[in-house]
Amino acid sequence: MIRRIWLPFLLLAAFISCKRDPGLTADQLVGRWELQSATRDGRPTESLEELYYEFLPDGTLRTNMSGAPETATYAVEKNILQQRQGRIEADYTIEELSDSVLVISANIRNYAFQFKLARRSSTETLQ
Repeated sequence: MIRRIWLPFLLLAAFISCKRDPGLTADQLVGRWELQSATRDGRPTESLEELYYEFLPDGTLRTNMSGAPETATYAVEKNILQQRQGRIEADYTIEELSDSVLVISANIRNYAFQFKLARRSSTETLQ
């Protein structure tokens, strides 16, 4: 009898203790990210050394990925960053995201790219 009473409580405790990963959100990207390193087809490339992505809270993306500054839109679904309505439309896989580091990869124009970006602090942006 006692086992029957405790079983529902144990199941409930197990269910509550299993925290769901909320996944990545667009809010985590908001800010300016500047290139630290890049690879194209697994080899270091310096042709993108001035690359930046600036994510605004309203879903607007400012970047120079196409070689010139432009505005596009972005959205995040699970670990995919979608860049749309710009010269380049891409689906980036978010490989790493912390407060200071963003690592994304994508196949763009038949090249496999990986970008390691650092968040630029708001004080650096103002200077």
